[in-house]
Amino acid sequence: MNELKEIIERAYSVFENYTVSKPIDACTICCVYEEEEKHLLETPVREINIDALTSYQDAGRGELEGGKLEETKYFLPRYLELIANFKYPTHSAELSLTRVGRFSKENWTKEEWELLNNYMTTFFDYYLSVYPLKDAEKVDSILVMFDTAKLDVSVLLENWLKNISETSAFHFSEIIVYQEFHNLFSSKELVEKVTIWMNSKRVLKSFSDVIENIILSPSKEWQEIIKDNPKYYMNQLNWSYEVIQQRINISKPTLS
Repeated sequence: MNELKEIIERAYSVFENYTVSKPIDACTICCVYEEEEKHLLETPVREINIDALTSYQDAGRGELEGGKLEETKYFLPRYLELIANFKYPTHSAELSLTRVGRFSKENWTKEEWELLNNYMTTFFDYYLSVYPLKDAEKVDSILVMFDTAKLDVSVLLENWLKNISETSAFHFSEIIVYQEFHNLFSSKELVEKVTIWMNSKRVLKSFSDVIENIILSPSKEWQEIIKDNPKYYMNQLNWSYEVIQQRINISKPTLS
């Protein structure tokens, strides 16, 4: 978490010269109330409350075709800070960074783009180390969130595979029980990418070994995590382990 905090502090520094002004890139007729708009325009970005930012994020589009790039960059550090604390400024976590996704890589400086990617990988690593999550959030939501921001989630998948822990293995167990990656907000391309990855033999075998070890010899840390409902967690792991063993014998993943 300390590394994530450092990235957020750097974001406030990197984006500090951007500004926001009227008209904001959101519907102010029925989506963002007048007092919320005033709060967004006049409050120091670090102090903007999540309710006003959520109204702004979920609002109907403004008049500009692609949105206001400078405005997006102005609010971005606050977005990153809230998301790092699992406080998503929108009705669905997957949609938290859609404003970032309105712009291409060319719209960001090299420093800004590197910061976004560094934030993505660091947050995802942290996310996989935490369980259970607030509001039963699942890992698919986070993959979709970064994909909608036009960031390369393939990096996250490979990092996940390289650093399998008990908690990250359980996150994997929650998605492997389905034939394919499921999320209503996901693009067809992301569904295909994650489905092929999670059904490849090298991935299945790697997670199989860790899950088997958890089932047979769970660590004290894992036992502490699951102490409130051990039956549920162990049933989940056993179920996913059986699915993995079946999939290992399938030569080519399929999409339904």
